[in-house]
Amino acid sequence: MKKIVSIFLSILCCFSFLNLSIHANRDFPQLRSDHAIVINLNEDRALYEKASDQRIYPASMTKIMTTLVAIENIEDLNATYTFNNDFFPYLLEQDASVAGFQPGQTVSMQDLLYGILLPSGADATLAVANALFGSEDAFVEKMNKKAKKLGLNATHFMNTSGLHDDNHYSTVSDIATVLKYALKNETFKTIFTTSNYVTSDGSLIFISTVFKQGYSISQDTSMILGGKTGFTNEASLCLASYAKQGEDEFIMVSAQTHSDSSYPYHVEDAGKMYEYLFNNYERKMVFKKGDIIETLDISKGKEDTFKVKAQKDISIYVPKNSELQFKWKGSKEIEAPQEKGYALGNFQIYDEEELVYSQKYTLSDDIERRFGIITILTFIGDNILVFSSMIVVAGGFYIYKRNNKKDSYIRRKR
Repeated sequence: MKKIVSIFLSILCCFSFLNLSIHANRDFPQLRSDHAIVINLNEDRALYEKASDQRIYPASMTKIMTTLVAIENIEDLNATYTFNNDFFPYLLEQDASVAGFQPGQTVSMQDLLYGILLPSGADATLAVANALFGSEDAFVEKMNKKAKKLGLNATHFMNTSGLHDDNHYSTVSDIATVLKYALKNETFKTIFTTSNYVTSDGSLIFISTVFKQGYSISQDTSMILGGKTGFTNEASLCLASYAKQGEDEFIMVSAQTHSDSSYPYHVEDAGKMYEYLFNNYERKMVFKKGDIIETLDISKGKEDTFKVKAQKDISIYVPKNSELQFKWKGSKEIEAPQEKGYALGNFQIYDEEELVYSQKYTLSDDIERRFGIITILTFIGDNILVFSSMIVVAGGFYIYKRNNKKDSYIRRKR
């Protein structure tokens, strides 16, 4: 039995997930929110979507982008800012939510960031905008540039706080993209998941609105580790939240959660969804690193076969009753020789008819051709016309040289 070739494969694309539809036979909880998306961050995969690409007014979820842009432009979190009275009358007129800063108060930039995300302070967003770029308009320009850089084609900002404007809009899918990106920043993640904070001068205590509202309802929301709530009359209730189960991390963004009272149905929706996932989903190990995914034949190679192997553990977060199906999309045979970079195929995993995992493989080493009497004869047979022509030319040249030599001999004899 010939030795099986062991060829290391380079992974071009580890995960390629799609926007997934909801299976009819999966009993997701009924949400009051008209728009929602739930994403497993480990796989960057949507587990649930409801009108996720339709336009919404993001209200105070806007402050996720405001905080992100601020963090990326603040050089020193301990730098200070002193409030003047310029924008307080405007905030009062707009009935905007504020953190509670006062004219003449000097605070740190870190205080302002916590004031933005925890109590949802529009006074803090305007202070950051003025401190960093001189005006809210200049700051908003940076926000829109960041939105374009992140590929948010359905998002446009008009202010830093989320006050209503017909041209201030987004989608829950776009807000989720911002939150995914922002959570990679440790400063942002720390603030986003903080329940309460005391300002550096000890004058103010900020309590996260998502935790405050979660404490007031009967639904279990203990799995929610952080979030940003929002509300305007036009936007209704909305929420961007973060949760964790074991090593799996999740975000959920919901919008237009209609309520005829002050009851926080947006927080209740998040609690219901996370509770459902944590009770009904699990991470299933599919392949361990080194396990054989597929065995391919090699034609005309030094070896007859080689094994496509998992380069790392492959596991999927799916419903507990899932029956996963595996498919190899590619050739079953490789003709030698082949160089490094040759596309082998695509390994896919399906949950029912839903594609939940897709991984492409290419060769990371050359496959050499087999050489031996059979190979030589095969090669000659494949190139018989070329060899025949070469023999004819060589024979003609030999006859020419022989006749030429004979004529020279005869001339010398004469």
